Amino acid sequence: MKNPFLKRLYLFNRNGTHWGIDYCFEPSDKLNSLFEGLKAHQQLSFVPTPEGGIDWKIVEDEPPGWRLHVGSRVVYLLVESTTPRPPREAVALAGKLHLQLLAMRLYNCQHNDILEYWRKPDDEFNRAEDYAAAGALDRSIYLAELIKVHCPAARSALEVGCNIGRNLNHLHERLDFEVAGIEISGHALELLKTTYPSIADAELYEGDAAERISEIADHRYDLVYSMAVLMHIHPDAPASLWENIVRVAGRYIITIENESLNSDRNWVRNYEEVFGPFGAIQIHTEIPTIPAFGGYRTRIFSVSHRT
Repeated sequence: MKNPFLKRLYLFNRNGTHWGIDYCFEPSDKLNSLFEGLKAHQQLSFVPTPEGGIDWKIVEDEPPGWRLHVGSRVVYLLVESTTPRPPREAVALAGKLHLQLLAMRLYNCQHNDILEYWRKPDDEFNRAEDYAAAGALDRSIYLAELIKVHCPAARSALEVGCNIGRNLNHLHERLDFEVAGIEISGHALELLKTTYPSIADAELYEGDAAERISEIADHRYDLVYSMAVLMHIHPDAPASLWENIVRVAGRYIITIENESLNSDRNWVRNYEEVFGPFGAIQIHTEIPTIPAFGGYRTRIFSVSHRT
C-alpha cells in the first residue's frame, strides 16, 4: 500500500492476523484527556456514524479493525475485516476516519517526522521536480502582480520554503529583485541551481526555517513571503519563527496559505493573528482566484521597525 496518510496503522482481525506500515502520531490534549479515563486494559475505538461523522467508545478486548499508534497508546479505527489482507473498501474507510481525526486535531504527526518528510518528499504530491511544471507558473505571476500593486517599495525578497526556486526566479527576472530563499530540502536546492541558473548564486539557506531565519540580519530583505509553506509548520515549532519573520522583513510580509483545511501536514492559522503581536499590520487580504489556491487566503502586511 502506498498511502501517505496511513502510517503505523495495523489491521487486526479476530484470527490475530495483522498488516500495516510504520509511523507514529502525537496525542492532543483532548485525546489525552480521553485516555486518562481508561483502565489499563481498555482502549478507545472510533467508528463512522451513519451521518458521516465519527463516534468513539471504550473497548476492553482487541477488536477487529485498524489499530493506530498514538504516542505510547493505541486507538482503534473499527473497520471490520476477517481476511489476512484488508479489502480496498476497508483501507479507504480507515483512511477516511484517520483523516477526520487528524482534521479534528485529536492527534498530530510528530514534528521530526514532518521535517524529515519535507527534506525529500517521495510521493506524487510534493516532488521537487514537479514545482517547475509549466502549469505552476501562474502562481509566480500572481505573486509578482501582488508585489507590484501592494509592495511598491520592495526591491529584495526572501522566500520561506523556496523549493526549487520557481517564484524566486520569476521575481528576479520580472521585477529585477535580489532574491534569497530558505529551504529544508537539499535536493530541491540542487535542482534550483540547474533549473534556474540565473539565481544559482543567490543566498540560499538550507535547513529548518525556524533555525535558519534566526541567523539572518535584522530588516535584511524588503519582503519576506511564503506560498503554501507556513501552513506546514508543525505546532511544536518554536514560536520565535513568527517573530523572526517580522524581524527580517524590512518593509512587507506576504502569506499565501491554506487557512481553511486541516490535514496530516497542514495546520490552519490566521496569519493576521500570528504576525500582529510583533508589529506587522495587515494592509490587504483577498481570496486568490487561481484554481490551485482553492481554500487559500492571501495576506499582505506592512512592517515598521522602531529604533
